[in-house]
Amino acid sequence: MKRLNRRWWASFALFSALGLAWVLATPLFAAPDEPAHVIRAASVGRGELLGKRPPPDRIVAPIGDAAVEVTAPGIYKAGGNIACLAFQKNNTADCLHVSGNRGETHVDTYVGHHNPAYYLPVGFLSRVLRPGSGQVYLMRALGMLAIAALLASALETLKRLSGPMWAGTGFAIALSPMVLFLSGTVSPSGVEIGAAFAVWVQGAVLAKEAPDTVDPKVVDRLGIAASALMLSRALSPLWLGVIGLVLLVIATRAGLLAILTTRRVWIWAAVLGACAAFQLFWFVYGHPLDYFVGTPVHGSGEALVRTSLGKSGEMLREMVGVFGWLDTRAPGITYLVWVLALGGLAALAIGMASSRFVWALLAATAATVVLPVIVESAGAGEAGFIWQGRYSLPLAVGVPLIAGIGLGSSESAQRLARRLVWVIGVSLAVGQVLAFAQALRRYAVGADGPLWFFPDARWEPPVPALLLVIGFSAVIALTIWWILLAPPNALRRPEEIAANPVDLTSTPPLVVGDTPVSV
Repeated sequence: MKRLNRRWWASFALFSALGLAWVLATPLFAAPDEPAHVIRAASVGRGELLGKRPPPDRIVAPIGDAAVEVTAPGIYKAGGNIACLAFQKNNTADCLHVSGNRGETHVDTYVGHHNPAYYLPVGFLSRVLRPGSGQVYLMRALGMLAIAALLASALETLKRLSGPMWAGTGFAIALSPMVLFLSGTVSPSGVEIGAAFAVWVQGAVLAKEAPDTVDPKVVDRLGIAASALMLSRALSPLWLGVIGLVLLVIATRAGLLAILTTRRVWIWAAVLGACAAFQLFWFVYGHPLDYFVGTPVHGSGEALVRTSLGKSGEMLREMVGVFGWLDTRAPGITYLVWVLALGGLAALAIGMASSRFVWALLAATAATVVLPVIVESAGAGEAGFIWQGRYSLPLAVGVPLIAGIGLGSSESAQRLARRLVWVIGVSLAVGQVLAFAQALRRYAVGADGPLWFFPDARWEPPVPALLLVIGFSAVIALTIWWILLAPPNALRRPEEIAANPVDLTSTPPLVVGDTPVSV
């Protein structure tokens, strides 16, 4: 049996460390809808796929008919008193207390109709610990490790490209603070985004490569990611279909024919078909799209579309970083860095990438903006305007990824890479650290508390906040370097290099002064 790629393990360790930092920095139940997701995971992990309708006196607005009564540990019933913290940006997390009866009882959740695929492994494996804080942290960690594996596989595929620096830049931009935050919470949204991230990368690389280089490893990674995405959430099959259509724009006829005549592709197509069949079964059995949490809004179609479209600015901020229960914004510098980096990368791609990648970039951008407006407007009469930026991230991460991979094929863009990558990398690292520290500050002293909050902290994470910020800063700096600047053959064995060589002929050397330096 071949030993696994050490470079993959290095990537996995880095992404796991970043995710773990967010696992520890976010108070229990302080992530969007996390109490409901924890209850759902606990009940599914005990074999209960779908609960029952609770008594009428427990059905309250805006949850309404979405409420489901399930069997779960009573300690999760109160959600750690999350009402003392959620939506109240100046309240600190010291008010949270996870306590109560650890025995099984009837508990309500408003995500009881969600597909159980995410909740089953998370809920079942976390039972090695008794119900309580430790079990919730373990639930978070299990989902985080799955996301880290998807991201590591995506980066491993990007590193096989010739001149991968621009592709790495797109990867680093797509890996926004919000993506890392969600990776450390109990929620299928994190896995959905991680799987979509991997589908975009694996699919784009597979589509752009020459017809005779259909790599079975890339096919396997794509199959795993697509299957995970198919089962993540109710709208995930739609996102998978849209991603597939956008990637078709990149593929040539000869390349597409080579992909379709590869036996391994058809094996994974059968697996994906089985996942789709289960998702279809759950649509019929669980009715995940029939129950909404929100206040209905009625109006003309034009008015609903206009209102939904008017939220686009806030959706962009939420895709970069609005933490907690949408009550903790990243610093303005973080938003500025991401807007400039994404805008600059897209502009370069439009001016320098091939026409196929330009059209794919425009299609991905249009889908990210238009589809959420259509979906939200269509459902406003039942749930109101409940769309959040995280729901758009499975599509949105494709924009910088497509732009970066497209620029990697441009020789003129390669000459710019070394001049810009340090600026972009340092800026992204600073933006990540500021966002992470701001989230900790909000929970420790409130959003308007002192900037140097460590001596005045009223709440401390399991690891002291100052050590957590220092550790996160070191790991994010190393991760950005690893993504953008690490040599393509770093940590690879000779036999791995021979099996999957990386063409460096199109990568210009780093120039220090007037002297070329080999990397």
